[in-house]
Amino acid sequence: MAYNQYSCSVADWQNTGFDKCNQNLGPIRLAILTTDTFTISTEANAMLLATWTAGIQEKTVFPLPTVWSQTDQSEKDTYETSPLGMKKLGKEGTYGAEFLLDAPLGMQINLRSFNGADLRVFYVDINGNILGMSLDGTILKGFKVGMFQCEGMSTVVTAGETRKIVVNIWEDTPTDRDDYGVVVTPTAFNPLELEGLKDLSLTIVGTPTASSIVVDVKTSLGQVGLSGLIVADFIEETALGVGHTINTATESATVAGRYTLASTAAYVTADVLYLAHTGSPVGAPHLSIAGYEGAGSVVVTF
Repeated sequence: MAYNQYSCSVADWQNTGFDKCNQNLGPIRLAILTTDTFTISTEANAMLLATWTAGIQEKTVFPLPTVWSQTDQSEKDTYETSPLGMKKLGKEGTYGAEFLLDAPLGMQINLRSFNGADLRVFYVDINGNILGMSLDGTILKGFKVGMFQCEGMSTVVTAGETRKIVVNIWEDTPTDRDDYGVVVTPTAFNPLELEGLKDLSLTIVGTPTASSIVVDVKTSLGQVGLSGLIVADFIEETALGVGHTINTATESATVAGRYTLASTAAYVTADVLYLAHTGSPVGAPHLSIAGYEGAGSVVVTF
């Protein structure tokens, strides 16, 4: 098509009939943010739990807390009316909604880190259907987000209510959903059970010695001890950034998430202890248990 030449018709109109087994799309129960570049190569891969958990682990997929309620704020299409009463489309309305998420205050801080970010979003309804878009009928991705804004906590009107986190999501363009919207319904897993990574806190218990350090590893929001870590999950450096060997990591038989880290090379004051994949040292591996990420580090002093 050349400049100033417009198509006023569709080359092939699509069929409008369907068998009466209409898919039951219900209210949104879960919103899943992704990076702008995250895609799933095929519908078959979109049906696999491993595809989504890999994205979560690599921090390209971020399931939000459960949606408590949703208020639709989508715009209506607007039309221009001539003095003679003729109608012309002025603007297609954009999709948007305010979500109340059932999560604690500490999660609000994490969610606000996404404000203004370059994002896409999938939605999962109460029946486990994943709503996204595909431009070519093969590659799946989320709808482009025009605005994500975590406002903070809702107010409480009655004594029986609890506060929720208020999040607004506006899509960038209506064509993503109206022209390219698709639904995937996994059968091997329930998408509503997808969870984002949980932050872990690392705390030294008691006074370290030159050969042994006792630490607690707990979730940051909830303080639940994480059992099952191995020696490779703990990384120690000297103050100069030189790796320090940890020989064993023995978990307590009575306190979940408490580990004794033994080393035949003497620990020294100012050694820095991390959990794997906290960003330091560079290239640190993931934790051996998926779904968690270490937050920060502790300095060894004795």
